[in-house]
Amino acid sequence: MKTAREFLGIPDNQGYEVLLAPSVCIEETKEGPINNHFSKIPVSLKRRVSGTSLNIALALTQVFDKSIKLLGCVSADAYEPNNAYLQTHVGNLGIDFHPLPVYDHTSVSTLIIDSVSDKSSDNLTLSTKGKLVKPEAAVKEIRNQIKVCCPDIIMATGVTDNDYPLVKVLFETEKSFRILNPRPELLRKVSLDEIKGIDLLIINHEELSCCLDKEIKADKIKPKDVLPCHEMGIPFVIVTLNHHGMIFSGGGLNFFRPAIKLGPAISSTGTGDAFASAFIAAALEDLTLEECILWARVFAGLKVTRTGGSNIPTAEEFKETLEKNS
Repeated sequence: MKTAREFLGIPDNQGYEVLLAPSVCIEETKEGPINNHFSKIPVSLKRRVSGTSLNIALALTQVFDKSIKLLGCVSADAYEPNNAYLQTHVGNLGIDFHPLPVYDHTSVSTLIIDSVSDKSSDNLTLSTKGKLVKPEAAVKEIRNQIKVCCPDIIMATGVTDNDYPLVKVLFETEKSFRILNPRPELLRKVSLDEIKGIDLLIINHEELSCCLDKEIKADKIKPKDVLPCHEMGIPFVIVTLNHHGMIFSGGGLNFFRPAIKLGPAISSTGTGDAFASAFIAAALEDLTLEECILWARVFAGLKVTRTGGSNIPTAEEFKETLEKNS
């Protein structure tokens, strides 16, 4: 039986296992008795570094012990307060972080959790993301980092239309396995068939709707709905469907697997990141495709029971839960 690494065609370049870019931000979590009109003020505030790329980097390094390099866009103003906070705290996490000072300001994401509601849909996320103001400098530095790192996998995640110039240069190399995990903002502006070099697309149901230009609810998506993505030139596709499960398509396979529920769903923030990180880690461990998908479902099932994108399960929690679900 082929390993997932062989099936997907992930090379072994004898460098870093994963190069991640460019979504790194400050995450603020506000929790309290709020309502849709914000007439009540949240009573607690937590601040940490986060962003899709950083969340995956945390999981790959701290839970799965993988060698990664994190490229993150920060403010071109070295003295911007949020910039200093982000770079200092990422460094304290022990992640090999290379900042790209090319945005007009450092991104901040605010998650507002309604403590009097048991529905995650009542929670709100407000994001302010900087605009890319020095694309030429970013392109030059990204090419240099790819050459130095020789990564087996390059993953562009949390990507918006502002980041599109970075994605194009990240995916220039054919020597690495290239994964795109976009945000809806990118897919509303750029068609998938315009983004060259994608080996694996990881999206959720909302992003699949953007790809197909039609609204599809998560519980109504079927494996066959993913097939048009292959017609756009993408060999492998994973669609996560929140608590409904996930779909894998590619290499002659097209199937659905249910979610693994491990407790009350507190927040979906960062669950897709958890899924992706566990899937990648398992593939790098030379496990089978089914084992990779099991790892991803278990880790995502644990992540959904806690708030905050960077608030990830521990290696011990994952191993114990995986044994119970194998």
